[in-house]
Amino acid sequence: MRLFLFHLALALKNLKHNKSYSFAVVTTLALTLGALICALTLAFVMLYKPLPYPDQEQLTYVEHQLINGEQKVDGRAFTYPNLMHLYQHHDMFSQVAMQYLDADILTSEPSKPFVEISYVTPEWFNIFAAPMQLGRAFEQSEKVDSYHPVAVLSHQTWQDMFNGREDIIGYKISFAGKTFEIIGVISPEFNELNLAAPGVKSALFIPWDFNSVPESERVRWGNDDGSLTFVGKLPTNINHTQASERLTRLINDNWKLQVAEHNFFDNWAINIVTSPLSELLVQDNKKLLFLLVLGTLGLAIIAIANIANLYLARTVQQQHTLAINAAVGAPTSGIMSMVVAEALILLTLALVLSMLVSELGFNLIRAYLESYLPRAAELSLNLFSVAVSLVILMLLIVFFIALSLRVTNYRQLITTLRSSGKGTKVQVSAKTRKVLITSQIAIAIFLVFANGILFNDAYKVMNKPLGYQTENIHALMMALPSANQGMSDDVMQSFIRELAAHPNVAGVSQSQRPSAFFMLAFTEQQSGRKYSERAKDIDENYFALIGQPLIAGENVQNKQRTEELRGIVVNDLLAQKMAPNGNVIGMRINQSSEVVGVVKSIIVPGQKAPEPRFYFLSRASRNALLIKTKPNQTLTRDAILTIANQVSPQLNIFSYHPIEHYKNNRLFATKTTTSTTLALIIITILLCSIGLYGILKYNSEMRRFEIGTRIAIGARTQDIIKLVCGENVKPLVLGLFINIVLICLGIYIYQDLLNEYINPQVIWVFVMSLVIVSVIVFIASYLPVKQYLKQPVIHCLRGDE
Repeated sequence: MRLFLFHLALALKNLKHNKSYSFAVVTTLALTLGALICALTLAFVMLYKPLPYPDQEQLTYVEHQLINGEQKVDGRAFTYPNLMHLYQHHDMFSQVAMQYLDADILTSEPSKPFVEISYVTPEWFNIFAAPMQLGRAFEQSEKVDSYHPVAVLSHQTWQDMFNGREDIIGYKISFAGKTFEIIGVISPEFNELNLAAPGVKSALFIPWDFNSVPESERVRWGNDDGSLTFVGKLPTNINHTQASERLTRLINDNWKLQVAEHNFFDNWAINIVTSPLSELLVQDNKKLLFLLVLGTLGLAIIAIANIANLYLARTVQQQHTLAINAAVGAPTSGIMSMVVAEALILLTLALVLSMLVSELGFNLIRAYLESYLPRAAELSLNLFSVAVSLVILMLLIVFFIALSLRVTNYRQLITTLRSSGKGTKVQVSAKTRKVLITSQIAIAIFLVFANGILFNDAYKVMNKPLGYQTENIHALMMALPSANQGMSDDVMQSFIRELAAHPNVAGVSQSQRPSAFFMLAFTEQQSGRKYSERAKDIDENYFALIGQPLIAGENVQNKQRTEELRGIVVNDLLAQKMAPNGNVIGMRINQSSEVVGVVKSIIVPGQKAPEPRFYFLSRASRNALLIKTKPNQTLTRDAILTIANQVSPQLNIFSYHPIEHYKNNRLFATKTTTSTTLALIIITILLCSIGLYGILKYNSEMRRFEIGTRIAIGARTQDIIKLVCGENVKPLVLGLFINIVLICLGIYIYQDLLNEYINPQVIWVFVMSLVIVSVIVFIASYLPVKQYLKQPVIHCLRGDE
């Protein structure tokens, strides 16, 4: 042990004299292994780590599917009456809870902050075991139909909005025309799981009775709402198949009775699907996790191959020192201890730094990807991360010991010393070099190809023309006085006129932003065909304001708001669907609408293709507006509030953002994919280039005498280049063959996962990947021999001087 510690001290001293080698090894491994540990930890948290709630294996998410007449899923959200029926009549869950997510303005606070609000039943706090910092959670006094006006604050809200005041219990807040007394503050340790909107953290928790669903929607059996969620604890003696069947019968039978008088819902049905809560959280992220682990693993392998080459070269350089130690009687174990000591120091330091790199990765994921990864808040260095680091350390130590054994032979060391090294220089075997070259080429082709496909797909989505304008346009949503009290027609129209008269405003439309749509069902009267399509309510200024061209017929008109027959406009895809061989204009929709025009389809940011949509006339009291300002002009929130206060004291701003804000939000995942894959491609190319250059440079040094001899007997420059480059064609072809086999196997095994990426462009991406790696190989082959071609041949023939 004392001898090994001496070797460690000696190795540390030697490494201080070779800082460039130490820096290259440590930084390369720290960055790539840090990324790998981060990816593996993320996969562990998402796929295998138990949820931080009691009885997590029993926690069940209930999905409500609306099945249309074509037996396809028309929607995956609850209708309000079906949700209440399930809550009141279920007979299998040991505990259930409902949640409705919304937002509002705290009118009781001077700053009138905009806050996220969760309306929950008391069981929600028990199911998720929410610990309290102050006060209490909801109890039976807040059960459904008790209408007890109280509130619980999140810890963040307590700190940010109320400065952590200790007398917060009993303080009263107001929003939507109602006042609530604060009875508790949730502990900061609580990890909220928001199923309706992953990543959104609730500022307030309000009893279910006060949810903002309008009274009219609470009795509509066909209108679903994605903000409604239902969770429960399923007993262990009931599986999810059984639960789904029983709940489907409970909900579907009642629903059919309730909609029996509505012919539109003939042949429609409700299907209930239960699934473990833990599975729900990862079902849309499995592909992302798989690709992330695969990409970081590939980079780590390339990096390890590069370090292996440096390590082998370093070991060869130490042969003379090792030979002296062997000659004076050092045992084989002592020699190996000397060789391994440096590797152990470098690997340990790299692993420690890699954990810091992974922690940085966790921070970035929590900051930017929490909305897309529901359990991102749980990411941190944990026992799994440490265990993975230790396993990687042990594997790398074994790997480098094996490499050392290949190039360090005890008897050969003594022979080397006796011959003074003349003609017997220790070399890395040709087989080892070929394996390193082939592995790097194969992995590089695969990573460039895989990331190239993802990059190409995301780049096309990100840069696809939307079909409407976004410059100088803001979306304004005015706050309603309360959930069941709409805005006055006169007040809203007066407000619109005042906005339009502002000198900085070019136009105003009483419509939602272009990317916002909702599902709406209708019947075409003549044929009786039923449709359920995406819809939006607009006014006559909408299409002109956003630049969406009308290609047939006419626009909706505001004057029709008081008429019995109102016009609607369909996009070209819906027009083709409704009248594939005729003219859609003039078709009657339900009993009060008629198709009067056709507009060109738009693409919602983040989607790959347009969808059938239609547009109908908005109410005069509609609280959603689009405001287009004149070029180089702005309209601030304060300016809008000033206008609003002049019109009516009941007017207040709910939200005000540029259209570009919503566009960027919807494209965030796509932009993240684009930048991440591009970064992986660049890093792969750099690591591959460095690694191949190092190996091939070593090859050239070993063949310096041979190259000099060939030049001396008349070989031309192009002959030498052809020789060295030609020798690397075989590893390139072998790497290509390995990739073809892997890709074919991957498509066969994961066809469903990869189907969306299989198209003719895949071939071009693969060809480009092959070309990029081929260029790297040939450049890395040429550069090391370039020096021998430009200097006098005598320098190549001097042997090892």
